[in-house]
Amino acid sequence: MQAYFSNLVEQIKSGLINGLASIILTLFVDPVAAIITDQAYRGERPETDLKALVVVLIGGKLAGTLLAQLLLVPGAWAIAWWYR
Repeated sequence: MQAYFSNLVEQIKSGLINGLASIILTLFVDPVAAIITDQAYRGERPETDLKALVVVLIGGKLAGTLLAQLLLVPGAWAIAWWYR
């Protein structure tokens, strides 16, 4: 019974973290990206700024994915140790 609730809590945490990340992305990153895109479209900002924005956004996602992969096994060990 306890294992069931532990699994349920972990599933809830996963959804909560993903939902929070989506909200933060929507509130802070998307408006700035939209403004830079609009300014580049109108010619008020150089197109290189828009290209740099795309590189930074993709690079950040790639770095986050790689970091998550590096932390996956140690995190699993920590969780297994905690529940022993």
